[in-house]
Amino acid sequence: MTLVAAFQVDNVPILVGDTRVTGREQSTFAKKIYRFGPNFVVAWAGSQVAANLALQELYRRLHGSWVRKTNVEDILTSFSAEDFGALNTHLIGWIIDEEPRCFRWNSGYPKELYYGPHHIDGTGEQYFLNLLTAKKPGGGRGEGPQYSVLVALNAVNEAIMQEALNPEGWDKSFGFCYELLYFHRGSFSYVDSVTFFMSNYHWDETTKTGKVELGPIVSKYTNLSECAIFQRMELDQTNRVVELVNYPITPTFDPMRHMDLSGMPQELASEYYANYVIFRGTKENFQVALVARAGSPDQPISINPRDGTIHMPPEFFNHVYHRHRHSTAQKSGNDNEVSIRQYQLAPQLNYLIGGNLCNAFTLGEVGSQDDFFLVGSENDENGLHAVITGNILDSSGQVAMRIVRNAVVYCRDTGGGKLLRSHWGYDLLDGTGRVLFGVRTYEEVLPGLGNQSRNVIVVKGDFYDKSGRLVFRGNFGEVGEFVPDHVKAIFGCLDNQFGAVQNMNQRDMDIADVILQSKSAVHELLSGKVESEDVSLDGKILCDAEITHCQISIRTGQFAMIGKDSLKDNKIFFSGPASNIHRLIKQNKGERTD
Repeated sequence: MTLVAAFQVDNVPILVGDTRVTGREQSTFAKKIYRFGPNFVVAWAGSQVAANLALQELYRRLHGSWVRKTNVEDILTSFSAEDFGALNTHLIGWIIDEEPRCFRWNSGYPKELYYGPHHIDGTGEQYFLNLLTAKKPGGGRGEGPQYSVLVALNAVNEAIMQEALNPEGWDKSFGFCYELLYFHRGSFSYVDSVTFFMSNYHWDETTKTGKVELGPIVSKYTNLSECAIFQRMELDQTNRVVELVNYPITPTFDPMRHMDLSGMPQELASEYYANYVIFRGTKENFQVALVARAGSPDQPISINPRDGTIHMPPEFFNHVYHRHRHSTAQKSGNDNEVSIRQYQLAPQLNYLIGGNLCNAFTLGEVGSQDDFFLVGSENDENGLHAVITGNILDSSGQVAMRIVRNAVVYCRDTGGGKLLRSHWGYDLLDGTGRVLFGVRTYEEVLPGLGNQSRNVIVVKGDFYDKSGRLVFRGNFGEVGEFVPDHVKAIFGCLDNQFGAVQNMNQRDMDIADVILQSKSAVHELLSGKVESEDVSLDGKILCDAEITHCQISIRTGQFAMIGKDSLKDNKIFFSGPASNIHRLIKQNKGERTD
């Protein structure tokens, strides 16, 4: 039983290897992957004796140096099949010189290295390849190499826990511990540490919520440069470590038999946390592998480094459970929960608002200064984050907070307006610390989309208009979320075409179109008579506005004019980017411009 894998996730080369060496009578822990140079890593499968012969020669001649493809080929092809007798080993790995090169070498046919996009070897080969194809980050979010590591760790987490749950199927996976190397900023690095948990989630149909319980056995991998340690811990009912066993993981050709493990602490804290959760519902059970990096807010499990307490946010697990129930019901055609309507979908990022999945949306009196509205725009940087603008009112109809492109520009309460960011979104707090508005971005596989994974933005909160009437209840896209029929709304906007429109006249739609097309850079309505005031046009939509004897300032130049607007006897002051355009026009006065 073994598995080693060399592959890429989003162009990041990764090498994974288990740490179990199976003998005739017993199994021991030993390294399967090695970093012999900053740009050269290798893993072995098969006979340990045969592998050591090749590994020792690679180590002796290449260790610590910058390695080229020809260096590795010269060493490995110098062997003959007779050097290994009846024993056989396979080496796979990465050489990063002019380009990333993934190779495989077979001691039975030693005169050639085989290159390909990936190489996986061992009894868990096909199973692990299927897990990688799913390409799930496992609950955590990240960018670049961090995302790639999360995908690889999640595949490993899934394989390890499936093996633990199904010991008779060990041929599908590869043991209880692994190591991982990834290429970033010119060299390969080990993942420093990972703590593995197994949890049970129990859904209570009466209270409509769930409870998460941590399993009693926890394991942890810690890298110690070119060796490592695997720790098996047993927890008591308060989640404190009551029993600890340490296992050294050392190079097979330099076993370091006298490695002193007595000083290794029994800490649960790690660089990454992998939580395999068994969800137990009223009708069915299902499993989800979750991985997140320590320090990322809103992660599925976290540990306080000061006192070692473990926190698993129930909100997150309730969301996963509801999402699974909803997806299952949709696929079976028996959906009694939120039905999803689709409008103008974007390829990567969409909003789910009141059962409407769309690339952008508006709710309420868009652009108003004193009434509720909420706009979700497309991200102008093709990022995976929401862009939210609007007014949030309390149940008495008073404006409690204004948001412009996720930034709080006004908060009525002293000390309020705090924005708590996390990997998956943010929460906006009032002066008492209460969450007024929550935003999350989750990766979802939604029915009707060919099982494609999409990033979906959902929101939570009760939203009122200036009369104190409830106009939207957000529940992170789950049961209980709704947009009343009387509320003005648009779901989906692509090339000036709306997907679905509710209770909006032409003027409302013109204003909404300006806001959505500008991605909320223009967001505040200005209409009627304005006289003898200081007026900033930045972010404004002039609609049937009559501005006279005012001092008008323009800095960004981002404003719009629709309807019948009149500007008379005003002084206009330009600054910032707008001053450049103004200066250009003055310098080219008399020249034709288009």
